[in-house]
Amino acid sequence: MLLLAFHIVAIGALILVVGVIAYRMGMREGVRRTKIAMEQHQPFR
Repeated sequence: MLLLAFHIVAIGALILVVGVIAYRMGMREGVRRTKIAMEQHQPFR
C-alpha cells in the first residue's frame, strides 16, 4: 500500500514539473511574439 501511495505522489510530481516547464515555455513564446509584433507594429496573427 505504501508503494502505491509513493507511485501516486511521484506521478503527480512528474506531472507538476512537466506542467511548469510547458507553462514557462509558453510564456517565453508569448513574450517573443509580443516583442516581434511591437517592433513591426503589426497585430498578432
